[in-house]
Amino acid sequence: MNKTISATDVRINFAQVMNEVMYGKDTYIVSRSGKPAIALIPIERLEELEQQREQRTAVLGQIYAQSATSPLAQLDVAEDTLTGLIENLVDDARSASGQ
Repeated sequence: MNKTISATDVRINFAQVMNEVMYGKDTYIVSRSGKPAIALIPIERLEELEQQREQRTAVLGQIYAQSATSPLAQLDVAEDTLTGLIENLVDDARSASGQ
């Protein structure tokens, strides 16, 4: 569950917030001057996110390696255009999976 808390309140209630994140698996968005500044998430969630990033990086590496040998590599498309398209596909996949 996402909760929002001010930086001042998180300083005052740090032990409680930490327990809710650790044991209740809550996620806190800490705001400063009314704007989101950081997120406090359980370590397990961070590890999941890091693992997902590594998997996506590996997949993108495979796609890139295959693209160099594919007939599509003969097309005259700028690398930054292809990178943008791949990033859009990854963003779409994340949105579809709720991440």
